[in-house]
Amino acid sequence: MQPENLELVEKGQKPQDENNDGNYSPQFSNKAIRAGFIRKVFGLVFIMTLVTSLFLMVISAHLRPNVNVLLLELVICIGCTLSIIVFALQTKLELTTRVAYIFIIFACFVMFGIVFFVWPMFFTIKLLTLIIALVAALFMMIYLFYGIQLVMGGKRYEEITPEDYIFAAVEIFLTAVLRIAENEKQTDWKSMWICIFLQFVVGVQISVYYMSMWPYLSGLDKTADFDFLGWVVAACSIGCTISNPLYGYWNQKTRSVKWPVITGFLIAAVGQAWYGLLGMFDNVKWMMLLARFLTGLGVGNITALRIYAAMASTPEDRMRAISFGTGGLILGFSFGPVISAVFTPLGEAGVRIGGFVLNMYTVVAYLMVLVCIFACVIIYFFFNESYVGLVTKEEQEKEDVEVPKFDMPAALICIYLFMIVNMTATNIEVMSSPLTTVLYDWKDSDLIFYNGIALAISSGISVSFNIAQGATRLGKIDKRKQMLFGLTFFLLYQAFMFPWGFYSGPLNFLPEGVETTEAGGCYAEYLWCNHTTRVPLPIYFFCFIVFFGVAFPFVETPSPALFSEILGPRKQGTMQGLFSVGGSLAPLIASITSTVIFKYYGYRYVIVLQASFLIFAILLILLFYKRLVPLEVIKKSNTDSTIVSETQN
Repeated sequence: MQPENLELVEKGQKPQDENNDGNYSPQFSNKAIRAGFIRKVFGLVFIMTLVTSLFLMVISAHLRPNVNVLLLELVICIGCTLSIIVFALQTKLELTTRVAYIFIIFACFVMFGIVFFVWPMFFTIKLLTLIIALVAALFMMIYLFYGIQLVMGGKRYEEITPEDYIFAAVEIFLTAVLRIAENEKQTDWKSMWICIFLQFVVGVQISVYYMSMWPYLSGLDKTADFDFLGWVVAACSIGCTISNPLYGYWNQKTRSVKWPVITGFLIAAVGQAWYGLLGMFDNVKWMMLLARFLTGLGVGNITALRIYAAMASTPEDRMRAISFGTGGLILGFSFGPVISAVFTPLGEAGVRIGGFVLNMYTVVAYLMVLVCIFACVIIYFFFNESYVGLVTKEEQEKEDVEVPKFDMPAALICIYLFMIVNMTATNIEVMSSPLTTVLYDWKDSDLIFYNGIALAISSGISVSFNIAQGATRLGKIDKRKQMLFGLTFFLLYQAFMFPWGFYSGPLNFLPEGVETTEAGGCYAEYLWCNHTTRVPLPIYFFCFIVFFGVAFPFVETPSPALFSEILGPRKQGTMQGLFSVGGSLAPLIASITSTVIFKYYGYRYVIVLQASFLIFAILLILLFYKRLVPLEVIKKSNTDSTIVSETQN
């Protein structure tokens, strides 16, 4: 290095290398500068490595690692490192030559051959551990060889100075550290996956009896009619409607998710146990209504789980968290009837043990009790609450930002959209049993089995799209466009399922004196069956599986995600409670109105009513398109104010 360049270096300025056309290359010829630089850098790296090691030791102290495995790793690491350093110091044989790879493999197998024969004499070690260590050592040796060969140079690799090598390593390290510092708030995905699983459990608790409820009720209580079935289905929704805002208010005041969720599952367990013991009571229909009401009070804890998915995720992860949570709920909705279908071989008679009856209906109820208890154990011992999506007052003052009021009409539209998708889904699932009875003359066991399979496939499609929304660019598409797409598919379902005049008909009536446990068909009071056509079975399955399976995730997932973004990074307990109330009111309204309309006027008018709600939802999105956007957080400064979207904040 020229004297003038040395003076520039000592002054902290960049010297100009006369051999590289003005481009700076940190090649120091002064040994004192080289030695001082390397001492400082390696000293700093040593201190950072030591501190990192101490942190890891403290964190992993409770794991009680196997000392033999640690000693084995130390021996292998020292042996491999020394051998590869010795080989890499020469430059004749490079990484690109076959000899280098042969040497690496040879050294590894010699090392592990010695360990394999000597180590068992003194310590006990698993063969699988040795194999894993062998593979890891191979990768480590190749990495070390490549790094040292770059420094030493060779035929195919230009020599780089130790300073360049250190600069690159430090830059990579600092880049990683800065990346972590810039994203200080991170979504706790361990707790988020637990939240997703619990939403799956909620879905199962709600839907597990959708297709078996009517056969169970009619077999235990002959006074129960189809009108009362609507009230039994609605009882769960009534319970949810009452408890949803209570769980939301609980979270708003305490910012706790764990205890509202545990309380809800314990209440649901009582309701499910009551459902399984119905055969021991008089007035079974009223006892069933009460059991489903208790279950609804419990599963209203879905509000707390939705709040956590919205407030415990960063804006970048929110769509992923909500879509996976919705996927879990959908999977639970579909998996519930499948569980009932699995236990159909037990039959309605089942096995009697004392005063208990274990049949195709009661075993499912007892299983749900165990699932609720298991969910409580999971959330109590493994769930950790972390609200990274919430901007507190302290953070607003520190970062000089302000969270303004949200757009109430836009929020109400999201609630309506969520209501409509749940209303339509409830109608499709709950009406599948009586509908297939009158359309295709299916008896109780057949409708539970075939509808359960169709619903399982449909839900598999829905969950696949939910995963795609959370893991691919599909989730980046404008949420308004996603909802329009989903509502269009729901309309296609209504169009194909309408009893058009060119379909075959009329429908068959149930033979007199025959119960639905033996055959299917229209009840005598269903006078509309005389002039109603039959939707072809392939079209029914196609609509149920494809149209329903595709439509549901494209409305059910974007609507809560957009609702959360419209509210912004504030406490959302109360508003999320109202949002869940809308989702609970929908099945309540749907189950009561649809069963009454179905009994007296036929499913033709159920289709017309659903289509009207869907068309109105599409019009709302189009009319308020520009207002259905994320809340913009005001970022202040001394001179001006700028607006930052909540999804980018």
